[in-house]
Amino acid sequence: MSKAAVIVALILAMGLGVAALLVTQAGGNPSVAGPLLTFDPASVTELRVVYADGSEQAVVRAGSGWMVVLRTKAGAEKEWPAATTQVHAALRIFANLVPEQPADGKVVEPAGTLRVVAGDGAHELAIGSQRLGGRVLVQAGDRAAWLDASIAEMLIDTGIRAWRSPAALPGLGMDASRISVRGHAGGEVSLARIQGRWALREPFAEPADPEAVHRLLALLAAVRVEDFCDNGAPADTGLDTPAATLIIESDSRDAAGRSTTTRQAVSVGRAADVAGRTVIARLERSGEAAFADTVILHGEPLAAINADPLHYVARRALQVEPSEVGQLIVRRAFVEGSCAVVGFRRTLDGWETRCGEEAWRVASADDVKLVTSLVDLLATTPAEMVTRRGTAEESALSAAATVEAFSLGGTPIGRVDLDVEATRLVSLTDRVRRQYPPGVGSLVAEWLGRK
Repeated sequence: MSKAAVIVALILAMGLGVAALLVTQAGGNPSVAGPLLTFDPASVTELRVVYADGSEQAVVRAGSGWMVVLRTKAGAEKEWPAATTQVHAALRIFANLVPEQPADGKVVEPAGTLRVVAGDGAHELAIGSQRLGGRVLVQAGDRAAWLDASIAEMLIDTGIRAWRSPAALPGLGMDASRISVRGHAGGEVSLARIQGRWALREPFAEPADPEAVHRLLALLAAVRVEDFCDNGAPADTGLDTPAATLIIESDSRDAAGRSTTTRQAVSVGRAADVAGRTVIARLERSGEAAFADTVILHGEPLAAINADPLHYVARRALQVEPSEVGQLIVRRAFVEGSCAVVGFRRTLDGWETRCGEEAWRVASADDVKLVTSLVDLLATTPAEMVTRRGTAEESALSAAATVEAFSLGGTPIGRVDLDVEATRLVSLTDRVRRQYPPGVGSLVAEWLGRK
């Protein structure tokens, strides 16, 4: 074969290969090559399905997330936050709808019409009401084609309602700012995060145990919707006198520095089933992606919530690291003389101490052992038990010592009374009593001087 003939043969082979590829991609009809809908998923602001009966289901961008909007043919609407991952997955599918096979017919009576609103305008896809051989007829503009019937199952049978987030408290994380738990009898446990630290505010003020608060937040985040009650809530909800009310507030700032607060509330009504596994509840959210609805919740996480304020009280007397303690002033009630008041302060060279108003001196080895034990007791050691101080008279009783703690810069960080009860060391505030295990702080207990 001549050189020219070889070149011609190669050109023909390449041309036939390209043609075969185009036929394969287009299903034999170049008019249906490529996706039926062409849009940038990142620019989409709304995805809506209008059904043959006039009802609608949509997912609409709301701030940083998405909201599912259900509209009946009578015009009534329900809104609920969407599961973002499902929305993003659906958008990728619709942006890549390549026909399986072209169709000569048209969609005459669609079961529903998909409408995608993106940055370049609206895009529509009519979905036929009949399915043949696992495929459904669809039409985008003047292009009709057959697609796998799963697209109809997603949009017509299941619907966008299935994209709702199952979380009863969508978006709740460990960054919540305030939590309130109210019982039917009127008791309330109120917690707040102040400058990064959690504190109990009601029924009394005390530093809170961050691990206990995080467990509470994890329980709240685990509450799931069992039934959205799309066909209407039960007649007897029990919500006129809720068994419990939970309120969670989260503060945030936008790029311009403006502060906003998102408030989510759960009012718990009666049990929704005989076994009490589920409960009827009213959910409300203000701020971004606001909604209000009556639903049925999985009750197990709610039942596990502890409404005892003592459960959330910090087990440590001081909420700082030992290295952050720069100075202690200890006033001992059962020691006489100038050393009834003892000071300890941390310097670059170690600890110094003094009695009363005497000059500061370098702490001896015994002094260092004592102050180290005292700092560890207050800032490191968790109490074995935390109880309420029952009466004003009890709170006014004289303790063996009062300890005032200051930071390295001299800022007050706490005031704690110390005492010895039945050979056990206890720390006291106006509201609570922390009891330590036997033998803990024995050196400090002996030094306090209670007879």
